[in-house]
Amino acid sequence: MKQAPAAGLSELSLVGHDPQSDYLSETNIFNLLPSGLCVIDKNGLIIHYNQKAVDLWGRTPDSKELFFGARNLFTSQGNLIPGDNSPISASLTDGVSRQEEMIMESSDGRQIIIEAAIIPVKDPHGHIAGLTISFNDITGYKKTEKELQFKTRELEDYVDNAAIGLHWVDGNGIIKWANKAELDMLGYTKEEYIGHHISEFHVQKDKINDILTRLNCNETLDQYESEIRCKDGSIKTVHINSNVFRDEEKFVHTRCFTVDVTEQKKLFNALKESNEKYRKLIQTLDTPLYTTDTEGKITLFNKAAVELWGREPEEGKDQWCGSYKLIKQDGTYLNKDDYPMAICLREKRPLFGEEIQVARPDGSIRHVAAYPQPVYDDNGKMLGAINMLVDLTKVKKYGTGAQGK
Repeated sequence: MKQAPAAGLSELSLVGHDPQSDYLSETNIFNLLPSGLCVIDKNGLIIHYNQKAVDLWGRTPDSKELFFGARNLFTSQGNLIPGDNSPISASLTDGVSRQEEMIMESSDGRQIIIEAAIIPVKDPHGHIAGLTISFNDITGYKKTEKELQFKTRELEDYVDNAAIGLHWVDGNGIIKWANKAELDMLGYTKEEYIGHHISEFHVQKDKINDILTRLNCNETLDQYESEIRCKDGSIKTVHINSNVFRDEEKFVHTRCFTVDVTEQKKLFNALKESNEKYRKLIQTLDTPLYTTDTEGKITLFNKAAVELWGREPEEGKDQWCGSYKLIKQDGTYLNKDDYPMAICLREKRPLFGEEIQVARPDGSIRHVAAYPQPVYDDNGKMLGAINMLVDLTKVKKYGTGAQGK
């Protein structure tokens, strides 16, 4: 890059003028610019440059130098750019302005990334008189940009490949984006799903209308249950968690998490059906029977128990027993902490046939034998207890009558 004399602006501008006497002199202003600046003539010779250019080049150009003061220029991919094949040379030839990112190697071998604005200067006749080249060190910016791009790609990869279904819907109900998990769950391709109205896939139109209405009103959906039609015609039960991303209060798109709960729903329905059958079975028994939770609150009872107690207890409220009062064999009232069910739950053991008397609201008495027993889950955790009551009233009455004879 050699030939022709080059001088700093301080040598060519305002000759004979003391720059110290005028802080706003042309020379000082150019040297205060935050960007490197150089001017080349139509032959490519450097004729002006400022102090920032010298700092970035790491050197002052020789007396004769072409195109640029850096030791070497490379493309952003790292390929060496010959001086006569550089963007600077191209702009001298075609008179077109260019904005270029390049790697610049300074005199000490240090490499930085620069952004250069190459602008042709034309004379009154439209002929190219030379170029102005302003350039800035953007190495730090590019490093930050690269880090942000990496984090963005990392986040996009995380979201796109998340195990849970995700999709965005705009204010008109059009699906704008969906991740792989959502598409795989429903069996659609991107073309079959994205760009379509979300209502096309929901089985119940009233539900999707409710969902969109709530989201438009800025509500947050939590575990909202709906049914979605898959590509193969099957129906999946899903729980939707969603809210709206807004930009300055403007609806941009929803952020929807879709969880397939089809199997859990089937299991729940099966358990519900089983529980209903269990309840019906208990109701058909002639033997009084009831259950409690671990705190002794009644959770289930049959008609026979109601008939024995003379009253219908409140589920989740009445404790230990549904009777009005319990009486010991000696005729004294039994303390509630000593009720058979209370002992069973406290000591986590069954009781076998302890005889007590049930005082009913109408004043009548029933003799019973209680058989409370703890109930455990598969892991050995106590869930509550079940109590079977055997009505001994007729037996007691018959026995008393027989002794009297």
